[in-house]
Amino acid sequence: MSRRQIVERAEAFLSAQVGEPVSIAQLCQVAAVSERSLRNAFYAVRGMSPKRCAVRTRLAEVRRALTVANGTRGAVTTIATDYGFFELGRFASIYKSTFGESPSETLRGSAGGSLLNLRDRSANHDPRAMTRSRLKGQFPTNELYALAHAGEPQPALNTRSGLVESPA
Repeated sequence: MSRRQIVERAEAFLSAQVGEPVSIAQLCQVAAVSERSLRNAFYAVRGMSPKRCAVRTRLAEVRRALTVANGTRGAVTTIATDYGFFELGRFASIYKSTFGESPSETLRGSAGGSLLNLRDRSANHDPRAMTRSRLKGQFPTNELYALAHAGEPQPALNTRSGLVESPA
């Protein structure tokens, strides 16, 4: 089985389990590979660990849900918990560092729509010219992040909460 197939199997399982806690052991069982093979496959295909990929996918789903919630009162808490984010302070922090705005700002529509399409952004803008806060976390791979943050420590994934934490 190729690395891409391993990642596709794991991601299909993650998509079916949105909002549910999923362990690395479960992903290994579903993909029928060892933990090392799973991690190597994710790094080769997605440029990140399986947990980080799962968190980013859930964050993107939360963002999508917030943009269609049309300012509904209490929607941020409801949506965040529906997607498995129960530590709301940490959730808000990682959401803001990923998307450059708070979840409530997304809910209110302060972004004026959605972010530029990745192809549009990469084709029309020099990533080095973008501010670090806007660049951080908006690309599915680590190459452009690493380009803008050369020499800086990479954010760490808190395996207990499943959230990315800024380096100290």
